[in-house]
Order: sequence, then structure tokens, then C-alpha cells
Amino acid sequence: MNKTILGLIIFLLTADSLGAARDSEWFMRTPMQKSFNALMIKQPKVAWWELVSALNRHDIAVEHWLPLKETILKESNCGQILYNAFGNLNKGFKLSIISRQGFSNQGYQIKLSIDQKTINGSFQLLSPKKEVVLSGGIDEDASYQEWETDELLIKPIAGLYYLTFNGFETPIVVSNYHSERWLERITQFSDKISVSLPNLANGCDPATTGFHWFNEDYQQIGKKIIANVEGNTVKVSPAKIPHGAEFLSVSALIYELQSGVRVEYIHRISMPFALYVEDDN
Repeated sequence: MNKTILGLIIFLLTADSLGAARDSEWFMRTPMQKSFNALMIKQPKVAWWELVSALNRHDIAVEHWLPLKETILKESNCGQILYNAFGNLNKGFKLSIISRQGFSNQGYQIKLSIDQKTINGSFQLLSPKKEVVLSGGIDEDASYQEWETDELLIKPIAGLYYLTFNGFETPIVVSNYHSERWLERITQFSDKISVSLPNLANGCDPATTGFHWFNEDYQQIGKKIIANVEGNTVKVSPAKIPHGAEFLSVSALIYELQSGVRVEYIHRISMPFALYVEDDN
């Protein structure tokens, strides 16, 4: 038996009951039973839709469904074979769940972007509470477009989101990976960062760390430069400050695929710009 599935069995059989059922009966009574059964017979696509159905109909704590979701992703090659409601229409859609740590504040943001030309249309992103998070229109002639929430003081809730595009609806299960704990400045003005990245078993690429330069409008300049993590530390030492740079940040990222949409979890921290300004003398 697959060790990941065996571990999931152990987790389910030893977890607290979702209702009033006895512990020994918890697995048979859980709303996720059909999803688990589908996994056991190597049907990750069915397992995914059964999980979506369970989250749509029941209020289930994250700690109960997250191991199941991770196993489905692993069995579906990081979600690459999961059903795509949009067909080829949603190629390039990316949903980013972002946490930020400044020098004196912390915030969150949700961003949706599309990085290739598609067809005209409108989209809407709904939260697990059925509230509109983002909405807008897509221009087929634009090679890149993005929409983002204002700065959020409260972490976006984990659970079942829905993305609709031209009437087609696809579910997105957003996890809570506590990204705000991934990176931490060792001291306020240090160029070294303590790194604590998640080690997930979902079949997706490992977490990456990199740094970015931004202009005065906080638009990224150039591409992300991958950082070298030594042990649990990153030393930020960019070779050259690009023209127009005003801000520097370090980020950590993990991603997964869900029904053709790339879902990213990102944490960014601000670094003191003065550390990298070369002395003209």
C-alpha cells in the first residue's frame, strides 16, 4: 500500500470526531469518506471532486481536510490531471495568497493574474463565505493583467473558493500554510534571513526563496533572483542594484495546480535598502 495513503488512514482513524460519533466510527461518518475511498482505488480526480463536494456542504476544520488534499495533489502529479472546467480558456490564470512583513506592520493580499493572451470575458472570485473577493474584465489583447485586493489586516481564510470565467466555474481549495512564519530578519538591519520553509509531500516542486527589486510605485523591476539557502539562512547579496530601484524584498513561494489554475502561497519581507547602496567615495 502507498505509504502516503497508509499515513492518511492512520491520521483519519486517530483524528478527533467531527460530530458526536465514537472515535472508532469517525472515518465511516466523516463527510470526506467518499473522497478517501476514491483515493484507495487510485481515482484522484474523483477524490478531488468528492473533497470539493464535502467542503461545499460541510464546515470542516482545515487540519482534517489538509492531509487529504495534499495526498490528492500527490496522486495527481501536483494537480496537473485534475479536471479543468475552463478547458483551454484558463491557461495562464494564477491565484496568489500573499503575506507581507514590513518593518513595523504585517499584512495580507489576494491577487489574480493572467500572463498570456486569452479571450475577452469577465471573472469573479468568491470566498468560502460566498463573498466577492475580486472581479473584473479581461482584455484579450493584453499579454499580462492582474487584479488584487487592498491590503488585508486579517489572513485570508482557508477553504473552498470559486473562480468563474464567462460562466464557467471552477473550485479552488486554499490551504493555510502559515506563510508568515517562513522568513524572518535575524536583526532589523541584518542582511541575513532565518528561513523555515514547509516540506510538503504533495508532489509539487520544493519551496523557493528569492529577492526582488521594486520601483517607487512598488512595481517589480526585472525578474526574481533565486537565493541560495544555506542551512536555515539566506544572505541577501544582489550583485547590482537595477536602475530605478527603491525597495528590496525577499520572498518564499510554494505552488500547486488546481483545475488548470496555478495557486501560489507567498511570503515577502522588506529589507533595508541602505544595506545595498554602494558608497560613491
